[in-house]
Amino acid sequence: MKKVHIDFETRSEVDIWESGAWIYSAHHSTEVQCIGLALDDKEVHCILPTEIDFIMSCVLDPECLFVAHNAFFERCIWKNIMEKKYGFPPIPLHRWRCTQAKACAYGLPKGLEKAADAMGLPQRKDKVGRQIMLRMCKPLSKGGYDEDPEHYKTLFEYCRQDVRVERDLDNALPDLSDREQEIWFYDQLINSRGVKVDMPTVKNIIGILEQKTDSLNRELVTLTGGKVTKGTQVQSMLAFLNEGGANMTSLDKKSVTQAIKENRLTPTQLQVLRLRQQLGKSSLAKYAKLMASVDSEGILRDSYVYHGASTGRWGGKGVQLQNLPKGMEIDTTKAIEDIIAFGYPAVELMYPGKLMDVLSSCIRGVFVPSVGKEMYVVDYGAIEARVVMWLAGEERGLEEFKATDSGTDEDIYVKMAQRIYEDSSLTKKDNPGERQLGKQAILGCGFGMGANKFRVTCAGYGIEVSEDTASRIIELYRTTYYNVKNFWFSTERDMREAYDKPGTIVNNWIYRKERDAIFYRLPSGRILTYLEPRLEENKFGNMGMTFMTEVTGQWVRRDTYGGLLVENIVQATARDIMAYSIPRLERAGFPILLHVHDELVSERPIGENKLQEMIDIMCKVPDWATGCPIVAEGFTTQRYKKG
Repeated sequence: MKKVHIDFETRSEVDIWESGAWIYSAHHSTEVQCIGLALDDKEVHCILPTEIDFIMSCVLDPECLFVAHNAFFERCIWKNIMEKKYGFPPIPLHRWRCTQAKACAYGLPKGLEKAADAMGLPQRKDKVGRQIMLRMCKPLSKGGYDEDPEHYKTLFEYCRQDVRVERDLDNALPDLSDREQEIWFYDQLINSRGVKVDMPTVKNIIGILEQKTDSLNRELVTLTGGKVTKGTQVQSMLAFLNEGGANMTSLDKKSVTQAIKENRLTPTQLQVLRLRQQLGKSSLAKYAKLMASVDSEGILRDSYVYHGASTGRWGGKGVQLQNLPKGMEIDTTKAIEDIIAFGYPAVELMYPGKLMDVLSSCIRGVFVPSVGKEMYVVDYGAIEARVVMWLAGEERGLEEFKATDSGTDEDIYVKMAQRIYEDSSLTKKDNPGERQLGKQAILGCGFGMGANKFRVTCAGYGIEVSEDTASRIIELYRTTYYNVKNFWFSTERDMREAYDKPGTIVNNWIYRKERDAIFYRLPSGRILTYLEPRLEENKFGNMGMTFMTEVTGQWVRRDTYGGLLVENIVQATARDIMAYSIPRLERAGFPILLHVHDELVSERPIGENKLQEMIDIMCKVPDWATGCPIVAEGFTTQRYKKG
């Protein structure tokens, strides 16, 4: 197959970072300034969109693939500008490839510049040209665009250089496996399809938020004597609190909790912090993000990043569907109906003192099915806890999960609670509180978690655990499911042995010195990559393996330990079980609208009653996962919600 490496330079009135690639490409003001093109390893050309001969010959050649970095952007520009404005034919999805997808799958940073730097490629991005590009891609403050001919020369060369870097990266990296290439195609399909949003309700909620925010800010002004006028004024608020003896250096959750525990806050100061808590809910900003990101058809597209996490899990972008708030234990469908029917301020009387929490909880409910259809929401049950037992060969845990699923004994969470409380009479029905602590132990302790982190995790679910109790529970998990603990140590030992013996496979690990990378082969056959591994002293004062990875956009060195490596392997395996069910679901007529962690959401005509079929497809265990006790549960709904 021939490859055309392609890159568009564009300009628009729309901020792509606010609205996303789809909205950006579809806006009437968006224009293609130039197109960088290179056929295989031949000369890189930079042409105008009107120069159709060269590119048309490639489009019409079915043996020609189109390669771009973050190809969803190029695909959007092609569909919404090149096809609609210039009359080019569509390029089928199966003829697109993405170097960002390859970079992510190899453990590299997502951005082209950082990926090239991390790989040490001979070609690098043009940093001077980038500054000109940023100036030319949006209107000038005085109006119009930068039309300087010299700047256009710089822009064209910048575009050509991007193609060179992208091509070098493509040549340097292994292609995605056939299975993963298929998953990427479905990722693009899901991003293009999107999910419908109830925009009238979104606008209604934003109106209520604006009115309630004004009300809370007025209360803040009164309480502070005008020293704080908005909930976002952190430094002014700290100054006000410390004038009253609060002695705080931060307003994070830990500092506020400590100040309350030590009785350093007056009733007025406590009320100020309550107001800030309501005004500072980041989840409420998602409504404004929806206003910028939903298209004229009421659809939110382009929400996922293939292989966004090093384990292969998807990352989020835009509205960040992977990071929706858990919310209150309320009927969000009923709450939305109340908002629509009564508006503000009447709805506040129905949820006194909780309106902002209610609005935050309703964010899921604005995602809806197409007309005449209902959503199918299906979630894998405790999949990572099950996978770690399976990978570790922990028969006791596997048998307890099987008994949980068959109903032949109390579930595994109750069994753990019985051990914690030394009371074999505990049941799911009569002891929900004790069962919840057992659940936290089963779900949280499989990756080497310590007592302090376990306490923090439990506190997030409203469970107070003493230090001694936390330590006892950690030890109890490790002795009960000792093969899991052994799995941590054997995994760490195997990785280190592989590093010491380049080219030798050690229980699925291998160190390729010429690529300066350690690879781990998952049960599915997919490969995890640990770049630039080194044996050095870690944060615990022991010798351990470290590697380079991207964390919040930065290329950094990270420590490893057995529990973390096992967590990577388990999360990656759970991802593969879910990801490899997506093609089967799509082929069976279950289009994926959105997915959040271990949950898939589809839609079917109302009343078809095919939910169990979707569950069965998701629970069909691949040959490579035989023996792993996978289960899933689901429900149908007219508004997306947490199960």
